[in-house]
Amino acid sequence: MEPAAIDALVAEAMVAARRGDASGALALLRKAEAAAPGDPNLKMQQALVYRITGALPQAVLALDQALAIDPYNFLALLSKGAVLEKLSGERAAARVYRHALEIAPPEAPPHLVAPLARAQVVVDGVDEELENFL
Repeated sequence: MEPAAIDALVAEAMVAARRGDASGALALLRKAEAAAPGDPNLKMQQALVYRITGALPQAVLALDQALAIDPYNFLALLSKGAVLEKLSGERAAARVYRHALEIAPPEAPPHLVAPLARAQVVVDGVDEELENFL
């Protein structure tokens, strides 16, 4: 399958997810994944569908799969931190956020400035909490 066809499947999947059709979106993403196995971005898109539909534990699993393919996937780490923060709180997210911050690009795109700032706030807060405890 041509890259343009895979991109079209991903775009169609995102439209389906936004209208609440998670199963349709995931089916389209699986079709794309069959044509491009090992593409961590397709796992990221699956995680996005799960996040949109509120299936946060499944989002973490999809992000873990993306990270198994590419352990230094900055966006997967940042996304996983955000999902873990919602699921389990700041302490659970801090470890993942810390890794994301370590490999963050020096010049973050504008749409990532706020998520990176949030990650830094969480890491700093958890560090301060631990310091006060000790």
